[in-house]
Amino acid sequence: MILSFNNHQFEHRIIDGTKIFTCREDKHDRWKPGMKIHMWYGNPRNVKKEPYHFANAIVDKVDYVWISEKHQTLFTFKDLGGSATLILGSDLDLFAHQDGFRSKEAMFKYFGEFSGKRIYWKDLEPIKSYSDINESYLFDELEKINNAVQTFINKRNVHK
Repeated sequence: MILSFNNHQFEHRIIDGTKIFTCREDKHDRWKPGMKIHMWYGNPRNVKKEPYHFANAIVDKVDYVWISEKHQTLFTFKDLGGSATLILGSDLDLFAHQDGFRSKEAMFKYFGEFSGKRIYWKDLEPIKSYSDINESYLFDELEKINNAVQTFINKRNVHK
């Protein structure tokens, strides 16, 4: 199945082995251990945004997760209706890091109120080289900085 990401930060952290799972809604209960994953940057169906396939992997395991930004709380469940595990303290920081976030605060902001599945993968096979991904990530970051500088200059010129 296709697993798309819209942030170079995640792509970079998947390839370097930092991001070892993703949390997704799975309304049709499709994600199962043993399935092949085709990891894409962007949606491959939206060719105008130049998506690309950057890695393949196999679903290793799947469990359930509930994340609440409002309550700063995260629970995991092996199966629905089973007992929950509350993730706290340094384990919460580790969870955020392993999902590709810089901090638990960034993770909570990203998810807000969320319930879905945590999908782990194994046998990762990068298609793009690490240096290609690093370049595209840095290019995006430089473009953001350039846009911010241009906005600042434009505002400054308006007020003169």
